[in-house]
Amino acid sequence: MTRPAISLRDVHLHLGSGRARVHVLRGITLDVDAGESVAILGPSGSGKSSLLMAMAGLEPAGSGAIEVAGTPIGSLDEDALARFRGAHAGIVFQSFHLIATMTALENVAIPLELGARAGDPWQRARAELEAVGLGARTGHYPAELSGGEQQRVALARALVTRPDILFADEPTGNLDGTTGEQVIELIFAAHRERAATLVLVTHDEALARRCSRVVRMADGMIVSDEPTPGPRRRKAAK
Repeated sequence: MTRPAISLRDVHLHLGSGRARVHVLRGITLDVDAGESVAILGPSGSGKSSLLMAMAGLEPAGSGAIEVAGTPIGSLDEDALARFRGAHAGIVFQSFHLIATMTALENVAIPLELGARAGDPWQRARAELEAVGLGARTGHYPAELSGGEQQRVALARALVTRPDILFADEPTGNLDGTTGEQVIELIFAAHRERAATLVLVTHDEALARRCSRVVRMADGMIVSDEPTPGPRRRKAAK
């Protein structure tokens, strides 16, 4: 039996301290199969972004077990987590998190340089920018790019390491409808063409239903987990 790409067992997460301490995730148990597309849907404050952060190892769980790509990430220190993400995960945030003093090409090449990957990082970074339609904008700085272009740079950066898993946290939240749709199409194309597992956090019901499953959250808990009638669950290529 194939192991899931992501597995959580009774995961709890608290944020803050003292009177400001909040129980953000309350006993989350969830499996995501390799190659599957899963939407985490819920209103603001439901814990959906915190769940993604825990899955990606960006927010350590207080208790419970999280296994990603066969590795128990709770036992990894910060350096090991960074290396693990560099090898297995690409992350796209609502706020683009580009480095203002670096060009689009330099921003995309960063994960390859930090990970000391084989091959020419600049060639791969340029290829990813061309894949998202920004081959003519490689030398531009973030301030010289539109919001949609910045998000496409962020997507190229997430994909340049050829990750097994793509995490997207409200990737269209700062974009207008037309531009957001272009970014979403690129994300789903990457999921299909690269057989990458996709975890998409959103509050948009229509967008969520483009995934093969919708996991609904409220008050830090999963309240439903159902397949959608549209796309079928896609297994990773053998």
